[in-house]
Amino acid sequence: MTLSEEKNAHRCSFALSLLLILSLALGLFLLCLRLPADALVAAMALDPARIEDGSTPFAGLLRADAVLVLRETLPGQYLPAKRKAPLYAPLWTAAPFPQLSVAGKADDAPLPDASAALAGPPAAAEADSSVKEGEDAPAPEAPVSLFGSEPVVAIYCTHTTESYASSGGTRSAGGPGDVYTVACRLAEELEKLGVPVLVSDTVHDYPDWSSSYAHSLRTMQEMQAQHPGITTFVDVHRDAGPDRASSTIEIAGVSCARLMLVVGSDQRLPHPDWAANKAFASLIVADLEGSYPGLCRGLRVQTGRYNQHVSPQAILVEVGATENTLDEALASMPALAASLASVLTADSPDY
Repeated sequence: MTLSEEKNAHRCSFALSLLLILSLALGLFLLCLRLPADALVAAMALDPARIEDGSTPFAGLLRADAVLVLRETLPGQYLPAKRKAPLYAPLWTAAPFPQLSVAGKADDAPLPDASAALAGPPAAAEADSSVKEGEDAPAPEAPVSLFGSEPVVAIYCTHTTESYASSGGTRSAGGPGDVYTVACRLAEELEKLGVPVLVSDTVHDYPDWSSSYAHSLRTMQEMQAQHPGITTFVDVHRDAGPDRASSTIEIAGVSCARLMLVVGSDQRLPHPDWAANKAFASLIVADLEGSYPGLCRGLRVQTGRYNQHVSPQAILVEVGATENTLDEALASMPALAASLASVLTADSPDY
């Protein structure tokens, strides 16, 4: 072999080695793209509870689609794009909520309604003798509100892209996930009970997942500024930890996702009145346990603040876990709405 041939052989060997390394790197990258964010967080040994308000060492941790990547940026730089339609509107003036399929897109088929099952057997319908044959029956009366016309409850989702695994993935690709559909069902059930509600469809965790709470804090402040009568905030989440056996219960023959309420404390950020949030959440948990034993997994106090310093009646609700279905999560909303309404309309609140 001549010297020239030997040099060419070395060049070919180097090129093949480089091509192999690039192929392996590309394969690992594509594998990461297929992993849900929850799995990547677990693999990287990150504590999601510490990634709050965009002020932790993980403030540069961004979420793009289903992969977490490190990028140099300022917290809060990536905000949801402005929309032509209002981000939120009172339910009594807005169009009906869109029926979402498990993929998060509009679907003509209505979602199943388990309200009757959780509320007990319906009363027998009585014929109205005043309505003559061929005449239209009178429209049902609207629920009587004890709070007036302005909203008193605001519902939003800090981790708006969270979904259930059976929907095709634990997070949606940038748009509202299953938790937003659950939030809309909770709002509908509260409206039936005469509680005026405001719902936000703002996506807070995409693409900047690490600044989710900074983004949702801005939404809370905007909602309260536009509607000063809002006193209660409900942040709807989907838990990641419990298995299906721990996060599911059957009530009146209907499979329901179990609930857990979470309140923050002042261990990491100023929150002097967090005990009031705990007292408010405790009343809801007690009402749930009294009416629907086992549906609620209890109340958990965490070191984070979760924006609950905005109001002593701000709570976070985990609706089921990743192994639950959207139908099971929706089935639990009539019970949660009933307990929340019961606490809000109590004559002498203990919070």
